[in-house]
Amino acid sequence: MNRFRAKMISELARVASLGKDDVERILETPSESERGDFAFPCFRLGKIRHQPPSEIAMNIVKGLGTIEGISSI
Repeated sequence: MNRFRAKMISELARVASLGKDDVERILETPSESERGDFAFPCFRLGKIRHQPPSEIAMNIVKGLGTIEGISSI
């Protein structure tokens, strides 16, 4: 696993209050490279947490802040 993916898994686990194994199962690589290197679909979390996926995504982005080596979230 490359260091950026490992860092993303660690940070997403912290911000989303999930285990690293759970984040690793959810974290995807977009089929179109223009969409970035990683995707973290929030639909499953939305069903579990009874929150809109867009709200979960916004909270995750706010919680992540800046991550060294990652240009945008």
